[in-house]
Amino acid sequence: MKKRTFFSGHIKLNKFACLFQVTVHIKVVSLPETHSEVNTQYGKKDIYSARVADSSDHKSLTIWSKEIYRQLKVDEFYVLTNLRSNMYDGNLTLNTTSSTTVTCATPLPTVVNIEREVVNKSSVLADLENVQVKKTLICKKCSKSVQEVNFADPTFLCPSCLYKQKTTSISVDIQISANMEGNKQKLTIKSKVLQEFVNMIEKQKLLKDIDALGDFLLLNGPFLFVFDGHGNVSKMEHPEVL
Repeated sequence: MKKRTFFSGHIKLNKFACLFQVTVHIKVVSLPETHSEVNTQYGKKDIYSARVADSSDHKSLTIWSKEIYRQLKVDEFYVLTNLRSNMYDGNLTLNTTSSTTVTCATPLPTVVNIEREVVNKSSVLADLENVQVKKTLICKKCSKSVQEVNFADPTFLCPSCLYKQKTTSISVDIQISANMEGNKQKLTIKSKVLQEFVNMIEKQKLLKDIDALGDFLLLNGPFLFVFDGHGNVSKMEHPEVL
């Protein structure tokens, strides 16, 4: 089947661009040296990330090729072809594909300024309002979410990869949506960050009861949230126990 191509003069794509192949002219704003390892149906694969921007918007770019990652440099401009746009966690993200090409490009006349919003915003002390906590169970083998698990059973069968595993091997991601300082801002807090936080305040039981966790966050602020270069929470602290 012939692939449909969606050419965008900007990266402020709407929901109808989801899953289309897109071509964009962008500036690389940030390019972390670290990478992640994920399990795919073809085995383990290294993935890299970048933050890209143009005159209309900025987006996260997931890079599925070390060769493409090596071609990119911070503050340089490129035309990227055959990207795939996916809706993830309510946001449209860009992903490279096996057909993606990278070409050096002329600088854009204007680029949206995201330094204050994403890159240099290192921490914020905030009370939380309208807290929503969502717990997602992740299969260690295929990295896909698992809807129902009986933790009383010693093993479980993942419906996605069909591998039977120890129930204790399941990882837990907890996503917190909240209103910070009068502005609704979604915080994505991974298990490792949350585990370090509850250990620091000696309230490990909160991880087993998301209702109690939501109440605690709502009633015991302010909290200090430390962000990485992509706006993700890398550390969480409670000033009263510092």
